[in-house]
Amino acid sequence: MRSFGDAIIENACKAKVKQNQKSKSEKKMESQLKVLIAYLNAFEEAYDHDDWNLLDAYFTEDATYEVRSAAPFGGKWTSLSAVKAQFKSIVDAFDRRFVRRIPESDGRPKQKGNALHFRWKARYLLADGSEFVLSGNSIAYFRDGKIFELVDEISDELAIAAQVALQRQQAGE
Repeated sequence: MRSFGDAIIENACKAKVKQNQKSKSEKKMESQLKVLIAYLNAFEEAYDHDDWNLLDAYFTEDATYEVRSAAPFGGKWTSLSAVKAQFKSIVDAFDRRFVRRIPESDGRPKQKGNALHFRWKARYLLADGSEFVLSGNSIAYFRDGKIFELVDEISDELAIAAQVALQRQQAGE
């Protein structure tokens, strides 16, 4: 027959297991967050130096990058080399065309399963002194401590507004 003491011990053991599970989840998020922050810093360095190989440490070789949006942003690229080529292509065709680009975080990342979800925005200064703000959501999926899938979501309305801002910038150069 099971005693009251046995029940307390069993419940204490269950609580300890839950604490350990929570700790594992927290450790997982902390680890993923470190990789994400390091990647975002490396992205800025790659942008500054036009050296996209700086991102190799943060992605798997079979990584995919998908942008869910209208042109000029939308598409999907598979393999680390294709992802890096797309990063270079879009910053050359868009970001570098403006007087200044100011990336910003828009809140703390949230963990959902094996992914971190986060909001971002970038302010672009045009030659006429005005600004354009592009914002979106990103989801970074992790495997073995690296990003194996990165998804950016940009509304079609913002993608169209980005095209207009780029046209204004090119007209004002």
